[in-house]
Amino acid sequence: MQVFPDGWNDTLINLFGNKLVKSAYNTKEAGIIELNTRVNFKFSHKKYLNREIRSIQNIEIVKTDKNIFENMPGTVVPKHFWDNVNDFLENGVGFSLLFNKRLAATAFSSYIHDDKLELGIETVTEFRKKGFAEIVSCALIDYCIKNNYEPVWSCRLENAGSYMLAQKIGFVPIMEKPYYRLSK
Repeated sequence: MQVFPDGWNDTLINLFGNKLVKSAYNTKEAGIIELNTRVNFKFSHKKYLNREIRSIQNIEIVKTDKNIFENMPGTVVPKHFWDNVNDFLENGVGFSLLFNKRLAATAFSSYIHDDKLELGIETVTEFRKKGFAEIVSCALIDYCIKNNYEPVWSCRLENAGSYMLAQKIGFVPIMEKPYYRLSK
């Protein structure tokens, strides 16, 4: 839950009291209200063009298809953002990175509205920290540029990988907002 105007945050902090825990300290105890920070970024075309470009052997970038849509593991995957595979294939777009013919990462539109396309990105656990998220995200950003979409990125501040990747590929943090989540 996010609140507006910002003054409500002070009210909620007082109201929740000792039930409010920063996400880093949440032990997943039931009834805890977890405090996170959402970071919104603005795309800098100039920073994107001036980034260091990596080259990795044995990779292939493919359009995200029905099979990938249905089988990509993780939490930030197209099937969690679109009604179904047909909705995604007709109204969304994604690119996936295969490493030695195995699915390693996917970057996709978590939404498209007017000229804005928000990126979602997931890397299969065993392929993390190899630069695959960067490469596949850039494939989607290239698609945005070619098709006149403004790339949009947001993440939890606590998601250090996403936060650092965004900046590495041309995004600049512009706003931080607290948000609350009830532990189950």
